[in-house]
Amino acid sequence: MPKHYLGVDYHKAYSVLCLKDELGQTLKQRKINNTRGAVENFLKGYSNIAAVIEAARNWQVMYDILEEKTNSVKLANPLMVKMIASAKIKTDTIDAKVLADLLRTNFLPTAHVPTLQAREARQILRQRMHFVRISTMIKNRISHLLDKYPESPRPCKTTLFGKKNFRWLEQLKIKENDRLVLDQDLALLKAVQERIAQSDKLVQNLFQSNSEIKYLQSLPGLGIFLSTLIFYETDGVGRFISVKHFHSYCGLIPFLHSSGGKTRTGPITNGGNKWLRYAFIEAVWPAIRQDPSLRNYYQKMKSKKGPNPAKVATARRLATIAYQLMREKRYYRRTPSVALIFP
Repeated sequence: MPKHYLGVDYHKAYSVLCLKDELGQTLKQRKINNTRGAVENFLKGYSNIAAVIEAARNWQVMYDILEEKTNSVKLANPLMVKMIASAKIKTDTIDAKVLADLLRTNFLPTAHVPTLQAREARQILRQRMHFVRISTMIKNRISHLLDKYPESPRPCKTTLFGKKNFRWLEQLKIKENDRLVLDQDLALLKAVQERIAQSDKLVQNLFQSNSEIKYLQSLPGLGIFLSTLIFYETDGVGRFISVKHFHSYCGLIPFLHSSGGKTRTGPITNGGNKWLRYAFIEAVWPAIRQDPSLRNYYQKMKSKKGPNPAKVATARRLATIAYQLMREKRYYRRTPSVALIFP
């Protein structure tokens, strides 16, 4: 059992540390820089230390340091901590003390700590999504500029940014200022597309490094990128005690308010893992195009509740199947009985 309890209120440039004993007496507290040397100097002379840090921005930096310098580290759920220990007077020192006390009294609401492999993979996957988002913004800017020239027909109607249309964009005769803006946007788009291609190679390496990702890829709507994203964002499906807990973590649970015998539901909540929510929502359209049972399910839900709730319900169905594939380590079987297996 730990003899000392360390609460860490972490910030970008500094942290406030509070060390307490088993009885809750404050032994030491100080504001320090976020460096290994500063943490080591603060803890000098103390042993058998359990530490806690909230899951805030860039928490991994201090977490990795504490993992080296203490016996154990826990990651606190900031929303739950706020609910348990909210106060009108809030300072960094008070926050550090509260975290130490919650850890000492075993009332600490913890958050999942992703493995180092998952954290490194997520950085690659999220970087690719960042580049794709920038690419979409640039394409929208170019499309908006071209709306000023409806008399200029595109050589290829299927996609504006294919090779044939790209050459057409580079040679298009338009006003001088518009030409300058278009040239800058095209150059930036090329650079971003090169970064996306580089990221795709890294994602391919991640996909090939773990054979279990192929189980997810067998699910309609999930290609290499989305299946890899879901695998590493889930970080071990065994930590979810039921598929409903997985739905909640994916952010695919609708708003629910029940009081006085009346129940009201609404759109999905803002909680959960936004990357998993994105992945399953993004997979809906290709999934219903590829799989008849999923298409029938979507059409059934659409007739009952409308298109948007049907899309979310189908995303939740995909999450359910993905949960089973990861737990059972098997490939998806496209049979009519799928609709009965996953009600």
